[in-house]
Amino acid sequence: CYGTAPTPTPTPTPAPTPTPTPTPTPTPTTNHELTAITSTLAVIPTVEITQERVTAVPLLPTPIAIFDTNHDGKITQEELNSIIDVWIGEWVNFVTNLSTDRVVLEPLKCDVNQDQECDLVDLSVLLYHIL
Repeated sequence: CYGTAPTPTPTPTPAPTPTPTPTPTPTPTTNHELTAITSTLAVIPTVEITQERVTAVPLLPTPIAIFDTNHDGKITQEELNSIIDVWIGEWVNFVTNLSTDRVVLEPLKCDVNQDQECDLVDLSVLLYHIL
């Protein structure tokens, strides 16, 4: 015997009633005494803020930093000719060593992305860092 369950009827929740609280009211006095009022001063220290301008030097990745000829932390267009000359010289050494099957033991300056090859990707990465 299944049927529908009766739905519960909502019951009202009693609301709290405010209770008045007594408030003291000032009463005038006929006494003519003077009341001394003392005031205190808060001493707030002043802080002098100075701004020091700091020029951020961008950090170049190590394979790129070797091309920073003036060691200022960035590669500028003024350094472009010497950078290209150095990179091409290293690239020629790399290609020459490949054709003669010589093993290169030292890291290649032209291998900027450190994938053991000197190619246009390396040159592109190098040129990307020129300001």
